[in-house]
Amino acid sequence: MSLRVRLLLLTLFSIIVAILINITFVTKEYREHFENLLLERGEIAALELSSQVNRLLDLGIYIDEFSGFEKQLNEIVSNNQSIKYIAITHLYGKLLYESTINESYDKLAKKNLENDSNNPLPIELLHITRAVGEPPVANILVILDSEVIEFEVSKLGSSILIYNFISIIIGITLLFFLLWYQFNKPVNALLKSISEASLERISTASSILVTRKDEIGVIAKTFESLIKKLARSQYSLRSLNEDLEEHKRNLEEQVKQRTMQIATINKKLLNDIERRKTLEAKLEKMAHTDSLTDLPNRRILEQYIEKEIIRSTKEKSKFAFLYFDIDDFKKVNDEFSHDTGDAALKNFADSLKKSQRSNEYFARLGGDEFCLIVTDYNDRSQIEKVASQLIKENAPGVSVSGIKLGLSLSIGIAIFPDNGNSFRELRTESDLAMFNVKKHLKGNYAFA
Repeated sequence: MSLRVRLLLLTLFSIIVAILINITFVTKEYREHFENLLLERGEIAALELSSQVNRLLDLGIYIDEFSGFEKQLNEIVSNNQSIKYIAITHLYGKLLYESTINESYDKLAKKNLENDSNNPLPIELLHITRAVGEPPVANILVILDSEVIEFEVSKLGSSILIYNFISIIIGITLLFFLLWYQFNKPVNALLKSISEASLERISTASSILVTRKDEIGVIAKTFESLIKKLARSQYSLRSLNEDLEEHKRNLEEQVKQRTMQIATINKKLLNDIERRKTLEAKLEKMAHTDSLTDLPNRRILEQYIEKEIIRSTKEKSKFAFLYFDIDDFKKVNDEFSHDTGDAALKNFADSLKKSQRSNEYFARLGGDEFCLIVTDYNDRSQIEKVASQLIKENAPGVSVSGIKLGLSLSIGIAIFPDNGNSFRELRTESDLAMFNVKKHLKGNYAFA
């Protein structure tokens, strides 16, 4: 049976059940209301009044001799809102006693009684007529209020609507329960099998416990067939995964070894690069500085002089070239050793570097020969002051291995561009000036 047919049958069954429930409740309610209407419309009043009249008749009291009925009839009308008029008449229609509360109904009732007995009462005046006596000698006429009847009927209609709504709710609830019973169990079984059918547990997944011939059964069988196919494929997939894992481990091991080799090679390369940089730095330093004193050498001094010549020519300024050496330094080498002389030169160069100003540039030309370039000076007196201070500061000498060595400097001074326009010319002029100092008075200075 297909899923559509199953749903249709369940729906029809629920509707039929709802209708039967509705009919049962409505019939019961209608009967109860009908009985109430009978009670409220004067049946009880008519019965009680009929019994009372019969008891009087049994006592031999003639019906025309009754007394006190007017008050009793009025009390019946007052105590029962559905009764508008009540009367006692002869069997042939003559009025004997009647209620007097509602005059309009009195007149209408009287008019009706005076007419032909076959003429019905107006539609708004429903009545109950009851014969009394054996044989019947009188009638009890009860006229009811149509508004009260309409109110009761409306109450009945409201009750019917309520019961119809309750019946529909019951039908829907029953339909929901039947649908749940018909589809929840197989769907849950299907979902359970699907949840168990993961790739890790597919070989142990339970069979789908759905044995139906509708669409759910078709889905269950299809999914179960798919699970079986996946189970057959799982072994091969597992084997492939194991092979892949083995290849992965081998590859990782090879990569690890190769990485270690590359790291070793890189380390060697870095060491070689570091050594090369150190060597290049040493070569660069050797090319630009004196190896003993760490002062700029002659080649760097020549480059510096060329730049200063260009700058001074452009700015039309001057600079001083102070060429000096240590007097009688050869005696130090001969008396104490060349190592002592080298140490003395190094200490001397260190003192020069410490006293160097921003506009001064020291260099070693070789042996005990040094040079000082002074730029941006104001006049000749400033150069004289620099030369005098240089001689004075180094006069105390230096100490080498506890030996105090006195230092006397002879300085020759050449001015650019007054004494030359190149390094060679300035060097020559200053050298001649220094020679004159050594010839006449060592430890002094002279201009070219």
